[in-house]
Amino acid sequence: MRLKHVILLFLAFVVDSTWGHEIAIWGIRPDFVMIMLIYGAMGSGAFAGTVLGFSVGLLEDFNGSPEHLGLNALCNTLVAYGVGIAGNTLYRDSLSTLLLTLLAAGFVHSAIYWLVFTRFQLVESVYMLGTVSLPTMLYTISAALLLIIGLTFRQGQINVRWLFPE
Repeated sequence: MRLKHVILLFLAFVVDSTWGHEIAIWGIRPDFVMIMLIYGAMGSGAFAGTVLGFSVGLLEDFNGSPEHLGLNALCNTLVAYGVGIAGNTLYRDSLSTLLLTLLAAGFVHSAIYWLVFTRFQLVESVYMLGTVSLPTMLYTISAALLLIIGLTFRQGQINVRWLFPE
């Protein structure tokens, strides 16, 4: 596990929990933790991604309501493990691959979260996915796109290879 990923994930948690409400649009906030979790899992692999996902998920759970303790840890662990495994075979030098991976990971995280949160009430879960999670995922992808462009724009072009140096 790279120390860089741990630090970035912790900073994303701090930004999410303190400053995230400042940039909310109609109560919808980007999920910076998910962005950094996917980045860390793709860069470090499945085992490190699993550890990162569980750790930051537990932090998020401690920051939230006690009756759902462990739910974010479960969702982040499963998503980070899947992305860590897929990160070995995905073409990481493509902007569209990174954004689609973030979208798929956000959807899987939200689907698991709402199914468990609503105690497997399918109608409520689908409603929450459509009204809460979909706008959050779109805002998160927009924020990730701005971050990627800001971090990789050099000499008039975007080069995503700079995110994952070998």
